[in-house]
Amino acid sequence: MKKSKAMKAIERVALQEGISVKEARREMQKALDIAYTNKGTDVFWHKWGGRKPTLEEFVSAATDKVLTRLM
Repeated sequence: MKKSKAMKAIERVALQEGISVKEARREMQKALDIAYTNKGTDVFWHKWGGRKPTLEEFVSAATDKVLTRLM
């Protein structure tokens, strides 16, 4: 099975931080939870129709947004 770009990104964060993938996911989920709670009216969040995205959905969308800005 091919790994998603979100999973590759999570693994890369874990490697760069010198932590396990499980710990990276846990910390990233905490950050997502805080960001979602404090989202305000940012249009980025409307993508999911009011529901909180999964970590993979968020990482994938954030990665796309960053790459789009770099190009």
